[in-house]
Amino acid sequence: MVNRFRQTWVAIFERSDPVAGAVATNATAARVDDALAAVAAAHAEFSAWAKTSLQDRRKLVNNAADIMDAKASGFIAAGTPGTSATGPWIRFNVMFAANMIREAAAMVT
Repeated sequence: MVNRFRQTWVAIFERSDPVAGAVATNATAARVDDALAAVAAAHAEFSAWAKTSLQDRRKLVNNAADIMDAKASGFIAAGTPGTSATGPWIRFNVMFAANMIREAAAMVT
């Protein structure tokens, strides 16, 4: 699938660390036009997805879960300052989310 969504960001969203009070992260904020472009891009790619075999869909969705697991340390690093949660708690939530994705993949076939 080709990403046809052109990023034209103009706004920044700041998230504060609830403990330190400093800015924990900055994220770009989409405009309505950006959201509509993303929907149009997804719509344009749906016919290709519809032709994808169930086995390949399952592999792709499971791969997303594997990537999530592999990036757990990054989620911990990004999540700790913004939520004041402990590393083990964030890791548990990443693992839980990845396993939910795997369950969804299993339902495909």
